[in-house]
Amino acid sequence: MLVSMSEIDPRADAPLVDWSDLGVSGLLPIWRNAVGSCWARRFGYVTEPEQAIAELAGRLFDMARSGDTATLASYLDAGVPVNLTNGAGDTLVMLAAYHGHPATVRALTDRGADVNRANDRAQTPLAGAVFKGEDEVVEVLVAAGADPAAGQPSAIDAARVFGRAGYLELFGVAGPPRE
Repeated sequence: MLVSMSEIDPRADAPLVDWSDLGVSGLLPIWRNAVGSCWARRFGYVTEPEQAIAELAGRLFDMARSGDTATLASYLDAGVPVNLTNGAGDTLVMLAAYHGHPATVRALTDRGADVNRANDRAQTPLAGAVFKGEDEVVEVLVAAGADPAAGQPSAIDAARVFGRAGYLELFGVAGPPRE
């Protein structure tokens, strides 16, 4: 589906993008090459369309970090992949969870975000939310099926390390936090 990004977000100046041809696997190499490796731009290895997509992806990740739920949801509804991943392997739901935006996390999970997808350091959105003490985000992720045992360290490990017995109870884990 061809979508003019300025129709969704007036701040966007990106050209028309056919998101149906670019899944996560199609965008990931562009993101990693265009944004993760600035030498690629410097030496002309990135085309203008790839650059525009990389810039748009950067704005999408910023929306997740800042909790701009309405705008991000508009992009997702227009066909942006819900499991879009940045150069560190962070998904939109990981960034929204870590930065404490339960409404954004809910919008992403309602659209099928993989709540158990770990980043390149084996961290999950749930473990990040536990680490940051984001109670509402933890509840949204658990309700969406997040596995508290997934990742390294897991959300269970994080709850034990930080003495968050309420999370352990929510996860159905018996026993007090480890010393």
